[in-house]
Amino acid sequence: MEESSPLVQERWRMFQKLDPRVRLLWWLAISLLAMAFNSVTATIVLLFALCLSWQTAGLLKKLTRFTIGLTPFLVVITAISLFPTFELDRGIRMALRYYVLLGATTLVMATTSYADLTNALRNLRHASKSLEVFSLIFGLAFLTVPLTAEEWIRMKEVQRIRGVDLARGSRIAQVRRGLVMLQPLLLRILERIKLFSVAVIVYGYNPFESRTLYQPLIMSRWDKRVAFALTASISVGVILAFAFRV
Repeated sequence: MEESSPLVQERWRMFQKLDPRVRLLWWLAISLLAMAFNSVTATIVLLFALCLSWQTAGLLKKLTRFTIGLTPFLVVITAISLFPTFELDRGIRMALRYYVLLGATTLVMATTSYADLTNALRNLRHASKSLEVFSLIFGLAFLTVPLTAEEWIRMKEVQRIRGVDLARGSRIAQVRRGLVMLQPLLLRILERIKLFSVAVIVYGYNPFESRTLYQPLIMSRWDKRVAFALTASISVGVILAFAFRV
């Protein structure tokens, strides 16, 4: 059984059982269609697909908390998108688009470990030298959001022990207290990056050397069917978006 993300300590569901490459393809399909669609209706369809995917992963309750935390950001995006034409349709579409993009990325990061992610990328081209470097960088970038979330939760608990509850008061008061935490949060992230860099140097990692260890991934029949459906969805969605302005 594959290694799960430390952020998700739940039993494996349908989404987690998919090949990591299929999960990446799902993320790519959702992201491309979210950027291509031009109507609120089409974006809402993507939103339902996103919620269904969270449900198949057994993380629908986590999606609710994710939505509540993201609400202020979505409100700001909607307000900014209204200018200069003040079209409510455009503002709602942009807010839904960002929500779908962030929701899809968060789901993949929460259900795919760093080892599975990089291994999936290496299996695409049998560990070519360029893809080796790309998989390392891409995997680290994918881990940025959950690592930042972990640090944020840890810092909130520390402040709560000190008697400062960031969840109390109005939204404006919460935002003000949260902004104060940005500097130490950034410092903690930089410390993590420094520790990883030192570990890579000590380990003597060289992405341009030939690999001696390689774990091939084999797609099941179900994985192939899902991958075909996702590829077809991307093709049909892009055609509808550009040809019929969906």
